[in-house]
Amino acid sequence: MGKHEFLATIVHLIVLISIKLLFFYDKIAVFSRFIAFLIHKRYITDPEQFNQQRFNCAAQMREPLYLELIY
Repeated sequence: MGKHEFLATIVHLIVLISIKLLFFYDKIAVFSRFIAFLIHKRYITDPEQFNQQRFNCAAQMREPLYLELIY
């Protein structure tokens, strides 16, 4: 493998990783808006219960995102 082929391979990998990260961050933005919509529609007056609900929503959404980033 020559110097130019090696550099081309490195650039190709960087582009693929960048594309994967762009899709990942785009999905985070969509899920964030969806979670905000769910919380807005279900008004919770108790701050402690509200924080617990936010934590539960975030935990449910985080796992699929991590799995997709790995694969």
